[in-house]
Amino acid sequence: MAVLREELLEILRDIRLQLDYQMRLGAFVYGLDTMEELLKEQGQREKLERITSSQINSSDKGGKKYLEVGLFEPASKSDDIVSEKKAPMPKPATEEKKTIMGELIKEIGNDCKRCRLGGLVRSKVVFGEGNLDTRIMFIGEGPGEEEDVQGLPFVGRAGQLLTKIIKAMGLERSDVYIANVVKCRPPENRTPLSDEMDICGQFLKRQISIILPEVIIALGGTAASFLLGDYKIKIGQVRGRRLEYRDQDISIPLVATFHPSYVLRRGESPDVKKEVWKDIKLAMDIIGMEVKK
Repeated sequence: MAVLREELLEILRDIRLQLDYQMRLGAFVYGLDTMEELLKEQGQREKLERITSSQINSSDKGGKKYLEVGLFEPASKSDDIVSEKKAPMPKPATEEKKTIMGELIKEIGNDCKRCRLGGLVRSKVVFGEGNLDTRIMFIGEGPGEEEDVQGLPFVGRAGQLLTKIIKAMGLERSDVYIANVVKCRPPENRTPLSDEMDICGQFLKRQISIILPEVIIALGGTAASFLLGDYKIKIGQVRGRRLEYRDQDISIPLVATFHPSYVLRRGESPDVKKEVWKDIKLAMDIIGMEVKK
């Protein structure tokens, strides 16, 4: 009976995982109304699962007591999982991060001309923004027109789509950190040149070393190629799998996905958005993050 119970609980767990995944996929691809409908449907299914789990546990009183914490997992098994996690990389305290990041902002200045981008069409240096203690860092290639006006990253149409992606993860923009490889807008929103990224990208590397996120999500091929140290890389070659960002003694998991502007150019095709969500889900899985409800 104990073996049967374990098998049934494992089946219920798999069903729950699939429901969570499909719920967030539907919410991101098809909109908030669909998410509300899926949440209602999931609530009904969860109720059924709880009743079923209760029946299974009561049928075998001699077995281990099971606790419901999002998923049906044995209490002892959950403890084992926690003990097996590797110790996180030591991080500076929040106040220390703020101090170091503030010094870096002053060093860059408001009129940086270290590369040619500073003397072309740039209005404002777009440093980056977000939670310095975040687990997830999003990195794009460079500011666009709206970002150049406001001095903030990803606030135009592509930024609005990125915000939707973050919300589909169960997070807010204030929970993550967002930056770009270059901090000044290229003329006509062209792709930053390699020497521009080599110069300005050193500041991004210092930002990463201060924040030390648990995973980096590279938005687009340009960002991915810089972070992976190979400007010949194309997004199709690297997305959909775990990569590593390495700089001196720092090594951080990296996932590359399509840039939000590419998704917009494709008319927000559900097929393309599904691929983006797969990449986002991979990044979340790498750090063991579950979608918040």
